[in-house]
Amino acid sequence: MEVKMTQRILLAGIFILFAFHSRAETGSRSIEPYHARPYSVQFIDEMSAHHEGGVEMAEMAISKAYHSKLKEMAKMMKQAQQEELAKMADWRVRWYSSSPSYTYMGAEMDMSKLEKLSGPEFDIAFLDTMIMHHPGAIFLGREAAGRSEKSEIRAFGKKISNAQQKELNEMRKMRDNWTKQ
Repeated sequence: MEVKMTQRILLAGIFILFAFHSRAETGSRSIEPYHARPYSVQFIDEMSAHHEGGVEMAEMAISKAYHSKLKEMAKMMKQAQQEELAKMADWRVRWYSSSPSYTYMGAEMDMSKLEKLSGPEFDIAFLDTMIMHHPGAIFLGREAAGRSEKSEIRAFGKKISNAQQKELNEMRKMRDNWTKQ
């Protein structure tokens, strides 16, 4: 059990390192380097990409989850992240419409394994994937709370990191309970 937790922590760390060092430009070419942009626009782009992956995963759980508790959690996650995506899109347009849009390579998740699963096996695999996915948002949120030049982003980052930590704790409990059955 301790080995699995260590593996998860290492994978989450690798994801975070990969995400911040493997950014790829999308859209039109620009001479503006990624890190030359204000921190808040970097956060908006990264968290938006992260949330888009989370919404896609939640949609899959809403339709495929075996346990009703997981379906309900997925519905709440989807709604919260869609609201946060709308808020970030608004900020992006209002504050940074002239800055080119970037995304990072770590945002894409391979969901082909999940698509093939059903029943309790799907639920456990979904939880495993989300347990590895959430630390990225927690990290981004905490970083934004301390680094952003916008007070709105600082408060938003704190809110996201707290909500994602709560969800992560709940998912770990669900997984532990369902693997003991």
